[in-house]
Amino acid sequence: MNELATQSQRYSPAPDRSRDYSAEVGRPGATSADAQETWQDLARASWTPENLVLATATGARGFDRNHDRVQDGGVLNFAAGEAPRIRELKLNNSTGNHKVDAAVLVPQGYDPSLPTRLLIYNHGYRTSAHAALNYSQLTEQMKSADPQTVLVVPEWQSRPGSNSPARGRSDEQGFYRNMLNEIMSKTPELRGKSVDNIASIGIISHSAGFSPTRAQLYNNGLGDKVTSVTVLDSMYNARAYDKWITDNLRDLASGRKQFQVIYTDHLSGQTNSLETRVQQQLRRAGLNTNSVYSENSRGSSVVSADTLASHGIVFKRSNYTERGEGAHGAMTRVYLRQLLEAERRRN
Repeated sequence: MNELATQSQRYSPAPDRSRDYSAEVGRPGATSADAQETWQDLARASWTPENLVLATATGARGFDRNHDRVQDGGVLNFAAGEAPRIRELKLNNSTGNHKVDAAVLVPQGYDPSLPTRLLIYNHGYRTSAHAALNYSQLTEQMKSADPQTVLVVPEWQSRPGSNSPARGRSDEQGFYRNMLNEIMSKTPELRGKSVDNIASIGIISHSAGFSPTRAQLYNNGLGDKVTSVTVLDSMYNARAYDKWITDNLRDLASGRKQFQVIYTDHLSGQTNSLETRVQQQLRRAGLNTNSVYSENSRGSSVVSADTLASHGIVFKRSNYTERGEGAHGAMTRVYLRQLLEAERRRN
């Protein structure tokens, strides 16, 4: 096996010869001929990656199994097919008597000695912390996660799977802080960690997940721990995020923090009014409005990971559908992956 193939192994788990993995090898500006040569070396070792990246930090080139170039200027998922470890927990800090009070997805390769990022996913109506793993394909999408990003899916509904807004005592001060601390104490990989010593928190809200997201932002003393907020068709109050945006405006303008809104037509009015106010805030503060990406017309496309990585603030109209799923639900099946891949690019 040549040097390129040898280098690729350190970016993937020990190869299971029955599965496909992606590989990264250190050659900038690679060609299809380079890809074919490296693929032959990997095949002689009985290892057939799904994707191959011949790259350094710049000049990346991605190839599929036919050695055709499929991506430039970025990275691909270097451990495709490696599912996260799933923990489904019963908690004392819960919104009701549920079989599952929280699901935790820990990437393969997670190292507790390194900084940890928690990503909280607040599901919408007619699903649950357990059901969302498959319905929204969270388990599949987490295959793109950086090893240090752990996904937490709290059960915020008193009656999971219903259309009820009832959420127990979770609006009380400190509820979610206590819940997160208990989740970490009961997740073997996270024991010894707490809200105080993790590196950062991201929050994703889908649909009715708007209510727990607002509580997590404002009622739990998380402060600067929250570095990203992603609103998936969940802008039911156009002023709900004003305080967080104002408090973090300079970090958002610089890209150190992120605020993203993906919305369908029924929430366009609330979203557009927020976008107008954000643009005005940036101008009044003398900050660069180029930090805002706005796409209100081409709704059938999915905003790229590169765009998410290079803009602190994103507003994206979405009519994207998938396998008969309408735009409202379909976005949950693609945007966790896009956010995780954008995080890789920023890091």
